[in-house]
Amino acid sequence: MGAVSSWRAQKEALSACLAVHSSVSFRLLPEASMQRVQESCSTLAEAILTRAPTAGLAQLVLMQGTVDPDVRSRQLALAQAIAPLEAMQVKLRIEAGLDHFDTLSSDARLATQADMALLLSTTWGRSWLSAVYLDRADNRSGIAEVLATVPEPDQRAFLALLKRSAVALPSHPAVER
Repeated sequence: MGAVSSWRAQKEALSACLAVHSSVSFRLLPEASMQRVQESCSTLAEAILTRAPTAGLAQLVLMQGTVDPDVRSRQLALAQAIAPLEAMQVKLRIEAGLDHFDTLSSDARLATQADMALLLSTTWGRSWLSAVYLDRADNRSGIAEVLATVPEPDQRAFLALLKRSAVALPSHPAVER
């Protein structure tokens, strides 16, 4: 990817790596091409981390580029510790955490749960999490586990939003109306 010098350029390059990795077209690439993209993004992230060890986006790029559950867990926990309040990063970490919930270390699971608790405390976060909850049944237990730990007003607000969303989308009968 060449030399990326300014923080803004680094952030754009890392964001592009994150976006490419989650795109449908990336998954359609031949394995060798996917590997080259992953290597380029990981090399960029590692170079950025040598100069800016608190770059949460770089930790996320490294996390997306690994299949090793221990490395993924370590990167996820590091990313959350470095940038706990970066909204886009919180969402990406939750998605990764929920996708690999069963293989996460206890630290990574706690980081994912902290991210979910943060989102449950905001209107936009509850809205996003309710869509995640309704989207896939395998996300529900992880979200419900965290929901039980947040303050009651946040619980009520999430459940009310979830019920409204479920009524609007009748294809989700798992939510009590």
